[in-house]
Order: sequence, then structure tokens, then C-alpha cells
Amino acid sequence: MPTFTYFDNIPAGPNNPSVDQPNMQTNTNSTDGIINVDHYSFEQSNLDGWHKQVTLPANNVPGAQTGLASTVYSDVGISVPTKSQLYFRNSATIYPLSLCKAYALFSINGNGPSVTPINTYNCSVALLGTRRATITISANVFSNDDVGVLMSNNNARGMASYTFVNPTLTFTSDLCDTGLGKPVVTWTVLFLQI
Repeated sequence: MPTFTYFDNIPAGPNNPSVDQPNMQTNTNSTDGIINVDHYSFEQSNLDGWHKQVTLPANNVPGAQTGLASTVYSDVGISVPTKSQLYFRNSATIYPLSLCKAYALFSINGNGPSVTPINTYNCSVALLGTRRATITISANVFSNDDVGVLMSNNNARGMASYTFVNPTLTFTSDLCDTGLGKPVVTWTVLFLQI
């Protein structure tokens, strides 16, 4: 983040405003500049004050929160202490917001066979064969091989097995025969790492 010049106590009470005018102008420009780092500043497409981003200092752990107070902050990563993570803290708990690293929502059609990606984040899905797919995680998503995988589907009888060797999850969907051929099963796979 850039550094901004700011003159405290300007305008000074006993001073003629014309004397303080250069410093007041510096303060006004600095205020506009510092707002513009994370927000839309003055007169920017009717978005004045809206967030563009949130810039956090590295590893700034807040004090305990009480009552209904809460905060979002960055701190040392749990599995890799050289990388910062985003956390939420309230009076009851601390929760790592950057826990979700990748996500895949896709359908496997046993009749096709085919796989249809519906929505993905930090990964891609490809058909590997009948009832099989691979989910390949984008580069540098995981800091090590300690990864949690959560899976669910829209067919209570649909089961799956998988192997994960970073960065690829090989996925087999055991689809149930309904008498009408193997159904299309939609899977949600969430990859977690702290």
C-alpha cells in the first residue's frame, strides 16, 4: 500500500486559512488517495465508497471479540506458516475462511458415457472412461498433500470411490441400475485445506 502524506491539526485555529491552504489540499488529496486504494473514491461511476477489494496487513491477529462483535483478518497459515490465510473471529470461535481451495459440480451419465462440468473453481473435470472422471486441480492451489475431500450427489444410492494424488483426483461413480439404464448423477466435490 502506498504511503500518504497527512498534516495533523490543519487548519489550525489561530492561522489564516490561506496559510494552511497548501496543507489542507495535501490532506484532501491524501484522503481521496487512501480511500481509492480499497474503495471507489469520489465521483467514480456512482460507486463512491463501495469496496473494490480488501487489503489486509500480513498476520494481524485481533484481540478477543465480545458480544456480537466480529472481525475478519489475515494470520499465519495452519499447514504452511509461510503463507497467510483469511480468518473470521467472533466471541465464540475462529474460523478459517480460506479453507475451501477448489470445487467441482458435474454430472456423470452412465449411458453416454459422458461427464458434464456444471461449475468449477480452481479445477477442471474430464471423462476418464465409463463412470469415471478426473478432477485436476489448478497449479499452486494446494501447499502440500494434506487435503480433505467432501463429496455429495443427487442420488441417494449413488456411491463413489476415489484416489487423490496431488493435483489429480480420479473418481469412479458407482451408479445404480434403475431398470431404465444407468441414471445421470450430479456430484459436488469440495476440496479443503487449512
